[in-house]
Amino acid sequence: MLDHQNIEQFSGFNKVRLDMTVPKMKVDVEYQQLTLLCGTNGVGKSFSNKLTWAMVFAFNTIIVQNVHNIKLNEAFSDEDLLQFVLDNTFDDQDFSGKVRYYSTDKILDVPHYIIEFTLTDGKVSDLIIDMPTGAMPSGTPTYLSKETRQFAYLDRYVTMKDLLGVKDLATFEDLAKLCEHFRIYDLFAMEGIIEKFPKVSTILEMVNKTSPEMLEELDIVSIECEKKGICYTNSDGAQKKVSTLGDGHQALLIMFIGATPTT
Repeated sequence: MLDHQNIEQFSGFNKVRLDMTVPKMKVDVEYQQLTLLCGTNGVGKSFSNKLTWAMVFAFNTIIVQNVHNIKLNEAFSDEDLLQFVLDNTFDDQDFSGKVRYYSTDKILDVPHYIIEFTLTDGKVSDLIIDMPTGAMPSGTPTYLSKETRQFAYLDRYVTMKDLLGVKDLATFEDLAKLCEHFRIYDLFAMEGIIEKFPKVSTILEMVNKTSPEMLEELDIVSIECEKKGICYTNSDGAQKKVSTLGDGHQALLIMFIGATPTT
């Protein structure tokens, strides 16, 4: 939610209006600090969640003019960026309609951050972006597909980076290469998880203090990226692949590591 005393700090969008012709959908939602989207299969929950992630991610990128510390090319317009994000968020982006995300002051109900555009068969046009002078980005949004609950998917990601010769996501070309194999939201979520591996022992200590029963069977001292995949070392010094753990334990590890702040 926006802080009316500090409108220069972007903190996500709290209102969304979708008037889609393909798929047929009308949405007028005000997001709270915790919002649950409920409904039967096919009503658009995943579409809405992915689109919200894409809007916050693109808006943050436009504010700071870089993606994961990759400086945007001056010839790369805001519309180009939004198109790239949408193209690599959805598998089949055959959407048409009008999209408007915005944030309002809770007291004055005045929009301070706006992103609005038209989609025609997935192509962006009529883009409008508005923000206060000196706007600062929000925290990094996270959206995870079900595949990222297991370390085998992270193994595949690390292996693919090695095959493509991508080490640190240093260029936009590196990002484009990886987006040919992974959805952009999964890619950045996995990068965020991997960069926190050095903190795993501290993270597990915090978990064991508050909820010791959740990971009581695990003996993990550290997690590292090795050539054979992502491995953990136990208290005896033995090293094993994290993907050999039970599915439940893997999902919990992903959840705890992913939810830990970077700093």
